[in-house]
Amino acid sequence: MTALGQFYYNDNVPNLENSAELWVGKGTTLFSSIRMSFEHKNFYLAVEPYYQYASNRPFTSYHVHHIPSKAGEVNQKFNVLNDGPGKGEGALRELRLRQTQLYIHWKGLGGGYSNASMWWGPGIHTTLNMTNNTSGFPHLVLGTLQEQRWKSLGINFRYIFARLDKNIYEPFFTGMLGSLTYYSNPVITLGGTRTFLSGGDYDQDVTWQHAALVPFQEFFKESLWEKAGVEDPVDVFDLDDQTLALFISMIFPESRLKIFLEYGWNDHRWDWYDLRAHPDHSGASVIGFRKYGLFTFPEIVFGFEYANIMTSPYYPHRGTPDWYGRKVFDYSTYDGRRYAAHSGSDSDDMLLYIGYLDRMLSAIVSFNYERHGKIYSVRLLDYTGAFRYPEDKLEISLDVTYNIGARRFFIYYEYEFAENLGSPAQMVFPRVDNPERKANVIGIGFETNLYSFDILK
Repeated sequence: MTALGQFYYNDNVPNLENSAELWVGKGTTLFSSIRMSFEHKNFYLAVEPYYQYASNRPFTSYHVHHIPSKAGEVNQKFNVLNDGPGKGEGALRELRLRQTQLYIHWKGLGGGYSNASMWWGPGIHTTLNMTNNTSGFPHLVLGTLQEQRWKSLGINFRYIFARLDKNIYEPFFTGMLGSLTYYSNPVITLGGTRTFLSGGDYDQDVTWQHAALVPFQEFFKESLWEKAGVEDPVDVFDLDDQTLALFISMIFPESRLKIFLEYGWNDHRWDWYDLRAHPDHSGASVIGFRKYGLFTFPEIVFGFEYANIMTSPYYPHRGTPDWYGRKVFDYSTYDGRRYAAHSGSDSDDMLLYIGYLDRMLSAIVSFNYERHGKIYSVRLLDYTGAFRYPEDKLEISLDVTYNIGARRFFIYYEYEFAENLGSPAQMVFPRVDNPERKANVIGIGFETNLYSFDILK
């Protein structure tokens, strides 16, 4: 049994990413929880009731101006960034359960129910299909609850099914993920994730049976056309929103270095020729490395990550859906924030960090550079003749934790500077009246082990 207590003060807009249920709006935030877990060789149960109060004071969100599309409509995909009004207006009070897990298994193979946060991919700052950027959503899970080893091979696979009740359209979410690790020198892991959003208010005829099986459908749209039995390929319209990502990571034990690459697509390809000719159509990527120990200092850690989720450069010539860009699925959000990459549609995101790690103390300094609306700026120039700078954001943070026995104390500080905020009408060339913003967040807290017992063993 563990207890957690946190306090944050934020002098401007919400801006923390990958914070799960924690919502640090403008003003003060108090978060406390007690986690209880019970384990047996064939059974695992964990529950964590939490209480959260956030003053959530009013702030200026330039994204409410929206960004017009070619058809003159409003495109609200930037409204659901982490600095938007994801939790509404006014003080926030929540008393809920989080990170709940109930599994029945045999030697790590089994299934159950969970609303725990998930992270799919080799990065620690972002990934393409699933992060802990928002509250964990209730889901059914089947597969490996712990890695299955056979000689030098490690195998993981999972199937996830959920109804996103805290998404205004309440779609089905279905996902599959798997990885194969070869334990050698280096340790090599190959993996992949495939997710689908379907049904909801967008298509109420979609049954849960259909939604549960969509990850098993063909990858190429030509096969879907042949199966549909229609004459015109245009009639094969994707009612579901799919994303597919593959990754590779390599760990070099002697040098304590990890390098990785994740690459994904969010649109069906027509056939193998289409994939060969335009492999980067609708593509997105995450690359990075982590290095533990620099020169003669084994406690130093240094890392880099870069995510490229920009709209495909082929958009003038063929349909190019944005990642997390479909309004009918509320832009891939849950409980007010995106469950996937926090930088969102048409963005890129770079993280550089260095720090000190040992058993008692960790201190990490991070520099983050993030941009939104990169290719959309070019689109705006093509469609309207107006020039727009992409929104850019700089963040510098310090994260310090100190362990004393069964207790862990932490302090966190983040400074943010953002510019080119708001609607394209405010962003013209030469650079005039481009809104800027500064924000500071400071947090302190502790976690302590209250009690341990083996009642079920």
